[in-house]
Amino acid sequence: MVSALRRSEDRPPQQLKKRFAIELCADEGIGEKDATKKAWSDEATFYIWNDAAYTPQPGSGAFRSEDFQFGKAWPDPQDMIDRLHEKGIRLVLWQIPALKELEAGRSVPQHAADIEFALENGLVAINDDEARMPYRIPLQWFIGSYLPDFTNPALADWWMAKRQYLLEMGVDGFKTDGGEFVHDLSIRFADGSSGESMRNRYAAAYEKSYHALAGKERVLFSRAGYTGAQTASLHWAGDQLSTFSEMRAVLTAGLSLGLSGVPFWGFDIGGFAGPIPSAELYLRATALAVFSPIMQWHSEMVEGQYGAGSDGDANNDRSPWNIARRNNDSSVCEISVFFANLRMNLLPEIINQARIAQRDHLPMMRHLVLDYPGNPEAMHCDDQFLLGELLVAPVITEGANGRTVYLPEGDWVDFWSGKPYPGKSRIQVTAGLDRIPVFLRHGGAVLLNLAEDQTLGSPVGNQVGDYPQLILLTGGARASYVYEDKNGRSLRLTDGKLTSDLSSRLTVRNLEGMKML
Repeated sequence: MVSALRRSEDRPPQQLKKRFAIELCADEGIGEKDATKKAWSDEATFYIWNDAAYTPQPGSGAFRSEDFQFGKAWPDPQDMIDRLHEKGIRLVLWQIPALKELEAGRSVPQHAADIEFALENGLVAINDDEARMPYRIPLQWFIGSYLPDFTNPALADWWMAKRQYLLEMGVDGFKTDGGEFVHDLSIRFADGSSGESMRNRYAAAYEKSYHALAGKERVLFSRAGYTGAQTASLHWAGDQLSTFSEMRAVLTAGLSLGLSGVPFWGFDIGGFAGPIPSAELYLRATALAVFSPIMQWHSEMVEGQYGAGSDGDANNDRSPWNIARRNNDSSVCEISVFFANLRMNLLPEIINQARIAQRDHLPMMRHLVLDYPGNPEAMHCDDQFLLGELLVAPVITEGANGRTVYLPEGDWVDFWSGKPYPGKSRIQVTAGLDRIPVFLRHGGAVLLNLAEDQTLGSPVGNQVGDYPQLILLTGGARASYVYEDKNGRSLRLTDGKLTSDLSSRLTVRNLEGMKML
């Protein structure tokens, strides 16, 4: 996996240097130029910074940051964290629930001491046989590794104590990957559960332990899940291949996940693995991500489990500048800049919808059936969704220059052109690679952070929560809307009448009949 922000000889366009959240994943980080392929962790303990020197402790012990002499790969993690925070960037560290079987010939004394302690104290899942030997993951991923038993409170306390110093350094959460390592349904856990009952519940127990460590002020970004998955802050949709069919499946999965009670999720723009995506696929996926709860790009390394294809190019990342280079198409960067700006334009609305999702226990990306439960066409529509009062209809077919959009009952206004449309109708919409069909419900509104020219895609910087100028875009003259900022200040539009105590300069505009681009 590749982190969301990297050092590269291929410098990104200046406009794309946004304040993204950073996930430091399994094979890449932000360090010295000669160490850009170093993971954040030692890839053994998964809690010690890569290339750090230290005196090994007994397996029962836990480190403090001052116990380490940091190396070239990550020379000063504390300074890095502080500087990231100054820029409004939050740091999430990649994790895996395994006591890893190291590669042949590799030795990490602290890791060996940890495994010895875990085995001696019964902190791992065991085989259900006469010998009751520790279970070792038999196939797919992390083969040969021991499985920490998160049903055992002693394991959870021990495991998390070793990661406590990371939180004290200011780490903002964990990317809790994995969780599907129960391949033998007969194994046993400390609470008496079998592998059969823990096949899915293991991921929940693992994430529950991390959630207790992280607390309410930090996030988990998880892949696996089960009943109760909504208690983990964020999810992402796993390791998709770079194909249109996989993007279609991601949209269906996201709507299903929302109906299952999980409000906040994202996917890997253009896919995670396989041959590099085409410019068309990448931009269609980017457009979808703009209106999704989480927008990110993320990819595996060339030598990863799926492989990158046959062209031999060593750079497999899904950054816009690399996709532009690999496809020899400069428009990828130009359009990606537009979509990145559009995401920042939408940020007040996205944050508002996140608050509403938390308050009302609804997904941010809503299946149409939630708003139109008596409408059979809405019930069976699985390629459109609602974000607040916006209806979003992604183009998910290769080679298409648009799509058919179903508009439920009520009237609708085209987000880009201001053209009105009646509801309970199907319309054909044209959409180039720099557009995605979006409609504002009549009587609703959307709150935007726009530049002085008040156009969609205008650059507004990266500030979150303090906006110098807000535009409340309404669908009709008698719209209603409620918004509250992080300081408790609010605006309320009721039947076209506005009250507000926000510090931002606020303009109300009726979208109908108005062109936004």
